[in-house]
Amino acid sequence: MKDELRGKEWHLIRNNNGEWICDEYAVEMNKETANFYRMKASHLGLDLDVQNGPEGEFWCYKFQIEAIKSADNSFKQRIEKLKTRKVMTDTKMSIRKFTEQCRKLQSRFREKNGWEMGVGPYRSSKKLQINMIVDGENTGHNFVNDFAFQYAKDRVNHKQNNETFDEYRLFNNLLSSQPMAFNLFCPFIEMLEKGKGKEVSSIFRAIFSDKGIEKVEKVELEYLHTDIENYLNDKTAMDAIIRYIDKEGKKSFIAIETKYTDVLGTNSASKTMLHKEWIKRLAEFKKESEEELLNNKKPISQVYRNFLLAECYRVLERANNCYSVVLAPAQHPTTKEEVKSLKEELKPEFQYKITSVTLEDFIEKTLEICPQNENAPFVYFKDRYLDFSNSVMR
Repeated sequence: MKDELRGKEWHLIRNNNGEWICDEYAVEMNKETANFYRMKASHLGLDLDVQNGPEGEFWCYKFQIEAIKSADNSFKQRIEKLKTRKVMTDTKMSIRKFTEQCRKLQSRFREKNGWEMGVGPYRSSKKLQINMIVDGENTGHNFVNDFAFQYAKDRVNHKQNNETFDEYRLFNNLLSSQPMAFNLFCPFIEMLEKGKGKEVSSIFRAIFSDKGIEKVEKVELEYLHTDIENYLNDKTAMDAIIRYIDKEGKKSFIAIETKYTDVLGTNSASKTMLHKEWIKRLAEFKKESEEELLNNKKPISQVYRNFLLAECYRVLERANNCYSVVLAPAQHPTTKEEVKSLKEELKPEFQYKITSVTLEDFIEKTLEICPQNENAPFVYFKDRYLDFSNSVMR
């Protein structure tokens, strides 16, 4: 035994009962720290023996301190979970309240025009819904003008593979964001067809002043390449895409996601192989975020898929640059946080690629520049979707 102990140093301290123990099992501390752990132990319902040390110092048993730290971490985790649960509950309540307010706004619009209430949300539904109309496929009541209505009918009648138009919702649901996108962007398509590209370019330069727009060439809705297997291999589409020549004389585009009451959600893609390949290929996410997405620790939800879709189009179509923009009402409860959360997961040099613009700002800038003989659709849009000032929104 003596040979085994030779060369080793032993440090012993005496506890308040006069027993000697190895200092390996003790934690030295001053009076303030000892009092702190006393309060922690009392709060957590744990034992803590505070011992007198040399020169007015104190010490505690290491196993008791470790037990307190472990219990405290568990307590903090439980508190964080409760806080997260409360935030999620509050957010759901906010979304529900906002949706109901918008539903009433659309109901008021329907009543003002004397349109019959329809069933919803599906054609087969039996229950009347205040935001649904009847026979919209023939009346065109869900659209800002006849051009938008005919554009919608043409898209439905010539639907391509993988396009996901719900005809009943598109023509009869006043609350849906899909016809809202048609109502917002079809007037620009019409102006381009009339040869008023300069006016369209001026409007979009004002709205997207940091995107380097020189000349808008084309605006498309529900844009999805037919060869989806070369992109994300899912049915994610751009609500709208603005194709333009930038200040460098090169082709660029803005990918638009429009929202009225819906949220970008946490639903994960079912087939993620191509998503993950693009995440690695683009190398635009911070290391920790990329690892979480690749290892299924974070779902590849819609907010990621929209961004990835725009970026892979940029690469494959050899665009000089692209931007992802979310359009939503200023009062929408989740848009700012959704965009912020994605931006913070990107490397700093790529964070400029994702932004949000309020529908109110979009319409105001449009009305400031749009020729008076072309502004009727945008006045209609503001009155129908954004009139949040009256009592229906209180």
